[in-house]
Amino acid sequence: MSTSSRQPASPTASQTDQRARWVSEAVHNVGMDGFGVSDEWHADAAELVNGRIDAAELVRRTRSRLGVPD
Repeated sequence: MSTSSRQPASPTASQTDQRARWVSEAVHNVGMDGFGVSDEWHADAAELVNGRIDAAELVRRTRSRLGVPD
C-alpha cells in the first residue's frame, strides 16, 4: 500500500491533543450511530494523531478499506 508522498510536519503538543480529540469525537459519533471502527482504522488514526499521515491520507485509507471509490 502506498502512502501519501506529502508528509505533514511534526505536530506540536497542542496539535496532537486537538487531533486526539477529533479522533475521540469521531469514534463517539460512529458509536452513537450504532457502529464501531476497526482496529485498522484505530491504527491509521494513531498515525494521524502523531503526524505521520495527514487527514487526506486517513480518508484515502478508510475509503480504500471500505471499497468506496475516490
